[in-house]
Amino acid sequence: MELETALHRIVGQLLTSEGFRLPIHVASLAANGASLFTRFESPPPGSPPGAFTSEHVSGDVHDEGFLAPIHILVKDATGRIRLARQGPSGTPVFVELADDAESPTADPTS
Repeated sequence: MELETALHRIVGQLLTSEGFRLPIHVASLAANGASLFTRFESPPPGSPPGAFTSEHVSGDVHDEGFLAPIHILVKDATGRIRLARQGPSGTPVFVELADDAESPTADPTS
């Protein structure tokens, strides 16, 4: 699966299933060091429900592209985070990750 398609699928799932809020910032880091930073925002007025826009804001893509595995860190407007991993099969899988924004006992000094 192409990285951009995977990012849109992941963000769409987090918006609909987990209540993530726009804007969402995503960092994608590949095994070969390629990186891409993407911002997802609300669409223009009149867009269909569930729509969003995306813009790649920075990155360093090598000639060979993004080599798997690719780790994808997603942060929403409230500070919630999720980590996904896209392996050679191309199917993104969410990885368990502590979410300090939701944890009432999180220690900000640790």
